[in-house]
Amino acid sequence: MVKLKTIIVDDESIARRLMMSFLEGIPELEIVAQCKNGVEAVEAVLELSPDLMFLDISMPGLNGFEVIKKIQPELLPMVIFCTAYQRFALDAFDVHAVDYIVKPLDEERGKLAVMRAVARFQEDRHLGENKTALIGAIDTITSNVAERTPLLKQKIQGSSL
Repeated sequence: MVKLKTIIVDDESIARRLMMSFLEGIPELEIVAQCKNGVEAVEAVLELSPDLMFLDISMPGLNGFEVIKKIQPELLPMVIFCTAYQRFALDAFDVHAVDYIVKPLDEERGKLAVMRAVARFQEDRHLGENKTALIGAIDTITSNVAERTPLLKQKIQGSSL
């Protein structure tokens, strides 16, 4: 079973507790951190390398979009925005969010968002395995060509004499 390392980021303690109580019941998730602001979120991502982040948008200091900008793309986990504002939904998908949930959290909607994240994680992992296999095949072909090149040169030189 897939177990996504997950962090929760929200400046409201009640929202974090509600999210935590909801997410604890989902076996595909392992909650590794709760952050009360964007700075803590960036630090948690750099330290813990989570697979998934439930991220509020409107927070003092760094907002959710600024958090994403602060994290290098290769370190950025999948993001599910969880916010009270519908108006940021299009912006969220511009930064490749897995999903966008409007508070208050609806459990069915939350489960759907998690299932999307699990599916994307498995797809990305499968693509990574295919990429590794492809790179291995390219390396093998390259070394075979390198080994044959001197033999071909000898044959060419031998036939012209």
